[in-house]
Order: sequence, then C-alpha cells, then structure tokens
Amino acid sequence: ITPFILLLVTLTPIATNIVATLAPAYRAAKLDPVEALRYE
Repeated sequence: ITPFILLLVTLTPIATNIVATLAPAYRAAKLDPVEALRYE
C-alpha cells in the first residue's frame, strides 16, 4: 500500500460526502422556515 493509495482511499469518500450534501443544504438554506413548517 502506497501513501498515494491511502490518501486516495481517505479523500474520495470525504469528497463524495461533501458533494452529496451540498445540493440539499443549499436548497434548505433558501427555504423560508415558515413555509417549510407550514406543511408539517
């Protein structure tokens, strides 16, 4: 196991999680809290 492979195996899931959570977080940040809770 080379240091490059170890770094790649560590950073790939971190980058994937960041990208996967950006869209829902951005969409939630744009919502008005009153509108979001109205349909609860």
